Amino acid sequence: MKIKPFSGAGGYTTFDNAILDYIMPCCNPNTWKILCVAIRKTRGWSKEEDKISITQFMELAGIKSKPTAWRAVKDAVSKGYLLCDESRMIFRYRLNKELELDIGLENKPVQKINQNRFRNETNTGLDSKPTKEINKEINTITYPESGRYLLDLLEAKRLNKRQAKTLFELEEKYGLEEVRRLIDWATNLGMGVGKTIVSIESALKKSEKRGKGELKREGMGIQL
Repeated sequence: MKIKPFSGAGGYTTFDNAILDYIMPCCNPNTWKILCVAIRKTRGWSKEEDKISITQFMELAGIKSKPTAWRAVKDAVSKGYLLCDESRMIFRYRLNKELELDIGLENKPVQKINQNRFRNETNTGLDSKPTKEINKEINTITYPESGRYLLDLLEAKRLNKRQAKTLFELEEKYGLEEVRRLIDWATNLGMGVGKTIVSIESALKKSEKRGKGELKREGMGIQL
């Protein structure tokens, strides 16, 4: 099957000229792809909002790396292009109709209203220590697979010993895939390194106490 995408004979998704004139030129390429996916999934289907999983973003935007896709989604939200609502691990996105751009005297965007729902917390508890002590501690830490995944996702530099040990224990008890799934959930809510680890540890322990063994996955917006 062949199509002619520029023939004007197909369906349409409306773009305001301002999106193309002012947002696209200053947008990170992957963030632009994520924004286009969100526009297609909402305006393209005459919806105000839509449930979009990270795997859908990756597939439709042509982004192969999950951490790269997460960073682009968080960038689109932090810049105020998209708004995100989360309920029971399902993420719904909508265009921010209240976003205002100050295009300045030269018709270039110089300021954006920051509707940040994703905080870039990367405090690991080591920042207040002397540099030599930090380097010594880093050299003695072996990171678990989930720890390296978390650092890559948040573009953070390090875990402390307690954080690495906690992730090792969670991986051993609940499995790497379950820990990574909850890392996706926590970081998409804007949690930093420390809070992410505390939150997933708490969630897994509460789930175990309820006798489920692991969190229910039905209806989750996060997929591996």
